[in-house]
Amino acid sequence: MPVQGLRFRLIGVAEVAGSIGLIAPVATGIAPVLTPLAAAGLAIIMAGATVLNLRAGRRITAFVNIGLMAMCAVVFDAYRR
Repeated sequence: MPVQGLRFRLIGVAEVAGSIGLIAPVATGIAPVLTPLAAAGLAIIMAGATVLNLRAGRRITAFVNIGLMAMCAVVFDAYRR
């Protein structure tokens, strides 16, 4: 079942907002505690993207999502300390 319309746009906005939230706090020095929260949120989005891609039969894209999810987990672990 492909994601279409408004749902597709909302997922895109969430990914862009998450990536900005991942970079901006550390780059500006304002509230860097938000970086691990953004990483956790992006990991959740990537987990959902992995499921959707596997259901659609796009295994290569699902592996890319798993890699991005792993990178988010590393950022989360590094900045939560």
